Amino acid sequence: MAIAEINDSHLDKKVTGVKPSAKGSSYQEIKMPTDTEKRHLNFSWLIHEQRIIAMMLGVLGFAAASVWGLTITLTVKPTLVVRAAASLKQEAAKFTGTPSVSYDQLSFFITAVLPRFYCVDENGYPFLLLLQGLVDPNLITRVESGFITSAADLKANHMTQSLTITAISDVVADDKLGRAAAYVKGYVSVTLRRTEAQVYPYRAQVLMAVNPIGLLNPYPFYVLKCEEKLGPKALDWDLVHDNKRFLDL
Repeated sequence: MAIAEINDSHLDKKVTGVKPSAKGSSYQEIKMPTDTEKRHLNFSWLIHEQRIIAMMLGVLGFAAASVWGLTITLTVKPTLVVRAAASLKQEAAKFTGTPSVSYDQLSFFITAVLPRFYCVDENGYPFLLLLQGLVDPNLITRVESGFITSAADLKANHMTQSLTITAISDVVADDKLGRAAAYVKGYVSVTLRRTEAQVYPYRAQVLMAVNPIGLLNPYPFYVLKCEEKLGPKALDWDLVHDNKRFLDL
């Protein structure tokens, strides 16, 4: 007898049986055992599962490689910051600013402005004009006229003068009026003929208008009035000055 061909390419449930050599004989079908069929199905699904797992591992590997590559690239490439255009409110705030000021701002302003009133030597008063726009023009005119009157004596005696501020106290403010007042202590030093020196106690009450800081006005204050005393009278003023009354002037 000759063995018939077995179709194992798809492993069907039915397998061709033995083919007899005699004519008139029929084929016999043999069923696949149940255990073999189950094992075949398990192996078939296992192949598909392995392919799916391999595909998922490939995708995960590509994603991990992309993340690491992007990380390395970003560590080398400089950060690009794109700023949006300012809104109309923000642009307007540059010109109006904020009305709030601190004691440090007030102290810095006073120590920068008041000594310019007393900075003079035999060559003149070069820093007085820097106060334009910071103080009332009448204050500059008053100081300048005094320097002009004493110009001859300044040159003849090689005179120099300077103001040193030692304390700023009794600061009061009125938000409704937009004003602030402060009491200033210090001393004025005067040198004559480059060898002699004299020191005088100095006191001042300064009245200022509080200005919003912005592009149109970079300074937080404007000096409206300044009352000063020199010598022994300045020390007596420590007991009687009233900044609150001065604020209402």
